[in-house]
Amino acid sequence: MINDLKVDPLDHGSTIIDANRLLLYKLKIEPKIDLFIYHICSVGNSRTDYNELSKNNHLSSLQNYLSEFYSDNHKIVLISSNKKSSHSLIKTYKLKDLIKLGDDITVAKPTLFYQGVGHSVFFL
Repeated sequence: MINDLKVDPLDHGSTIIDANRLLLYKLKIEPKIDLFIYHICSVGNSRTDYNELSKNNHLSSLQNYLSEFYSDNHKIVLISSNKKSSHSLIKTYKLKDLIKLGDDITVAKPTLFYQGVGHSVFFL
């Protein structure tokens, strides 16, 4: 993912965290550091419903928590790197639209990336 996003994890620092652990432990986020959030297909539940991922996925809980650290217009990226081909899935959104990602999230697109506040935008 780091290569696909063309970011250097050491440049400004990076955090990699599971969505449920972030919410469960209410971990503090440093907005200046890049943030990778895994397992966004099963936020706030103990089981992933593979037939209908958005059914029990509580993205609103994640969005509300992240809103404490980022503005509603902060850009986020839904990404799935594909090591078997050179084509990765990368879609750009704003934090305020996080709950609308439900239909775009698949088991193959499991990660959100938040670029640190104040960093230059890397995507086109």
